Amino acid sequence: LEKVRVSNAAPRWGHEMDVKTFPQEAGIDSWAVHYDKGCYVGQEAMAKIHFRGKVNRRLAKLAGPSLAEGAVVEVDGAKVGVVTSAVDGEALALIRYTIEPGSEVQVGTGIVKVVA
Repeated sequence: LEKVRVSNAAPRWGHEMDVKTFPQEAGIDSWAVHYDKGCYVGQEAMAKIHFRGKVNRRLAKLAGPSLAEGAVVEVDGAKVGVVTSAVDGEALALIRYTIEPGSEVQVGTGIVKVVA
């Protein structure tokens, strides 16, 4: 089940999401947040992110060797994220929003590709 979840880039509580994660970072805002609904806790923060800006990180799928949960994702020696789940050469990571699909990043001693 974990391999299917990671292959489909489905976030999981305690891995890709916790109390400090915005729904937009995990990619669940399209079905988890209602922007037209009346008042609710956190509405202002959700609306600001949705209508005016962006989040600093997003959920991405990685493919390649050396993928382990908790590993640091780097570009040019700078930390850009962390692997949150890893199974059989695929992983999910919360990375900087500026890292595009198709980019190569370093995880541990290996180079991996951002696939989605």
